Amino acid sequence: MPTDDPNAAAHEGLIQPFGGYKGYGLSLLIDILTGVLSGGGFSTHVKTLYKQIEVPSHVAHTCAALRIDTFMPLAEFRRRMDEIIQLMHSCPAAPGVERIFVPGEIEHETEQRRRVEGIPLNVGLLDELRALGAGLGVKPPF
Repeated sequence: MPTDDPNAAAHEGLIQPFGGYKGYGLSLLIDILTGVLSGGGFSTHVKTLYKQIEVPSHVAHTCAALRIDTFMPLAEFRRRMDEIIQLMHSCPAAPGVERIFVPGEIEHETEQRRRVEGIPLNVGLLDELRALGAGLGVKPPF
């Protein structure tokens, strides 16, 4: 039964996919590839990560690798990817949103920035690392 209780799905229920029958089909395919095929949990066999942490959650993961050049020439794929990314970027943003990102773009930009500026460290951790290095005779690079 439909509910607005966020804990209901974790207790004898499921979160329904969006997108009608197509969303249902995509969700089922992901559940099959991730849970059934991997031997992990699927559907109601996956438990919440936030309650009863002593009980295995049976969360499963799937990774896949595709050889793009078996589907089309790599240059064509890259051109088409550039096109779809440009289409996503050109969509109107919601009020208060500066720009639209595609998956992985924020992480890529963060990596590029940190390669130039370095990785920020918590002051407490930095002090702890310096003290540890001093105790071991290791000169910190920072």
